[in-house]
Amino acid sequence: MAQTYVYKNGTGDVATTFPFTFPYLKEADVKVSVLESGVWIQKTKDTHYKFETATSLKFLSYTEDGVTYGAPASGTNNIKIYR
Repeated sequence: MAQTYVYKNGTGDVATTFPFTFPYLKEADVKVSVLESGVWIQKTKDTHYKFETATSLKFLSYTEDGVTYGAPASGTNNIKIYR
């Protein structure tokens, strides 16, 4: 069976592209979660991230409750891309 998830290291930089190689039928099938304070938080396409290509994504800068956020902080395996 094909791998259906990949962990990535956060960089804290919205310019970073995060590639993945598993197959999917539509973009809505791909999910992204970020480890924040020991809890996996699912992110939303077009609010928190966008597809750069069919097999890579980038995080976006966004404002929520008056606070501006961007790419996940530098860390080891703190981003999970899955279907």
